[in-house]
Amino acid sequence: MASTRRRRSRPPSSSSSPSRSRSRSNSPPRAVIPASMLNAVLFETSRLLSVVPAVIGASINAWCVYHPPHILTPTPPSPKPAFGRCALPTRADYAMAVLWALLTAHQCLSLTTGLLRRWTAYYPPLAALIRLLALQAICWPATHVTLGVFGALPVRVGVEGEDMDVLDAALLRGTTLRPEVAWAVIGATTCVSRSVQIWVTSNLPLVSSTRTRTATLGLGPREWDWNKVTRPCVLPPVVLLALMVGLDAWRRETCVC
Repeated sequence: MASTRRRRSRPPSSSSSPSRSRSRSNSPPRAVIPASMLNAVLFETSRLLSVVPAVIGASINAWCVYHPPHILTPTPPSPKPAFGRCALPTRADYAMAVLWALLTAHQCLSLTTGLLRRWTAYYPPLAALIRLLALQAICWPATHVTLGVFGALPVRVGVEGEDMDVLDAALLRGTTLRPEVAWAVIGATTCVSRSVQIWVTSNLPLVSSTRTRTATLGLGPREWDWNKVTRPCVLPPVVLLALMVGLDAWRRETCVC
C-alpha cells in the first residue's frame, strides 16, 4: 500500500513540459494595437485627407487677400486682355475664393463621411479603406485639373517676363487667374456630389457597424428627400453665387476692389 501511494504521489514526468512549451511558443502573439483601434485610426486619417486640397486652396487665397499678386510696372492697364482676362484678380476675388474653398472642404468631409458609413456597412474594413483611398485619389487630381482649366497661368510668366516677379507668378499659378470662378465650379460640383451621396445613403440606419452588415443588405429602396438635400447642398452655393453677383455689380459701379 505504501508503494502504491508513493507511485501515485510521484510528480508528473518532465516529458510533458516540452510539449507545453511548444504549444506556448506556437500560439500567435498578442497584438500591441487592437484591430478596432487601428481601423478607426486609418479610417479617420483617410477621411480627413479629403479636406487637404480645399484647405490648401483656402490658405493660399487667404494670403492673397492680405497680399495680392500685382503688376510691378505702374503703367495703366492695357485695353487688351492680359493672360486671357482684362485684369488680375483683386482682394474681393480671393475672398470669394476662400469662401468657396471652405464650402468645398465642408462638403468633401461630409461626402466622405457619408460614403464611409455606407462602405463600412456593406464591406469589410480593408475593402472600405481601399474605396476611401480611391475616392481621395480621384478628388485630388480632379481639383488640380479644374484649377488648371479655369485659369492656368502660362509657364513663362514670372520666369522670363519683365513685368512680374517670381513670387507673384507663383501665387498666380497656385490660385489661378480666376480663383473665384475655379473654386465656384469645384464647390458647386462637390455640392451636387454630396446630394447624390445623401440619396445613396438614405436607406442606411443612422448608426451602422460591421455587426449590422448582413442586416443592411435587405434594406428598402432609396428615397430622394428635398428637405434633406436643400439645406446642406442647395442653399450654400446659392448664397455664395448671389454674393458673387452682387459683389461684381457693386465693383462695376464703384470701381473698388
